[in-house]
Amino acid sequence: MTPEAQRIAIAEVCGWKRCQPDVLDYRKGEFPMGEAPNGMYQALPDYPNDLNAMHEAEAKVLNHQQWWAYQEQLEKLVKYTLGATTSQRAEAFLRTLNLWKD
Repeated sequence: MTPEAQRIAIAEVCGWKRCQPDVLDYRKGEFPMGEAPNGMYQALPDYPNDLNAMHEAEAKVLNHQQWWAYQEQLEKLVKYTLGATTSQRAEAFLRTLNLWKD
């Protein structure tokens, strides 16, 4: 999956709507855009590159059982889960929720 596709998939599972990969906000230089859960139209969080955004998605979406499946997915990608990069976390998160597309 491209980083943009990952951003959209994670944002949608976190409650974002009308995510548009081809809409640019030239004022902020951010891409892609969507409607946040609070109703504001803005740039999607950069989940594959922003650790804080990934932590927020993990806490908001994963239940107890999914958390353990997520840890297993991380272990498949990296030797030590504590050292996982943000992009590895995004991939494991999407794989846990069966949203990853090769």
